[in-house]
Amino acid sequence: TNVELGDKLNVWRQTIHAIESERYDPSLPLALAIARLFGEPVERMFGEDAVKPLQKSTPVKRNIA
Repeated sequence: TNVELGDKLNVWRQTIHAIESERYDPSLPLALAIARLFGEPVERMFGEDAVKPLQKSTPVKRNIA
């Protein structure tokens, strides 16, 4: 749970939730601690491969009178 993970990393459960929901990027020391805890390279957990690609939006055309 977020509480248990937060306890292991010495952060609030809200911090874990914010990282999971991509509303917060962890500091480098926290990112390294998370990667170490899960036994994964930090690049795999937080690198470009881990980030969802941005969807291109279609520009809105506006008529200017």
